[in-house]
Amino acid sequence: MSRNAIRRRIEALVRRLYNAEEDEPLSEELVLLGEDGSFDSVAALQLLLAVEEEFGIVVQDEEIRPENLKSLSCLTRFIEGKLCEP
Repeated sequence: MSRNAIRRRIEALVRRLYNAEEDEPLSEELVLLGEDGSFDSVAALQLLLAVEEEFGIVVQDEEIRPENLKSLSCLTRFIEGKLCEP
């Protein structure tokens, strides 16, 4: 799956989870889980469950880190890497 396809699917998830307008452009650096890297545990859980379901992946506990989940670009890179795993 291409990076752009992953990005579009993530963007659709984020729009659903955060009730964002369809015509509102989402920045690649949109902060998803706390501007200071802190996680709101409910938001993090909702996002992780949606990502796992959408992409058919399992996110391990040790992978739940700000550098993987804090922005659209971080999450896109993370999922791209997960999809490339054997």
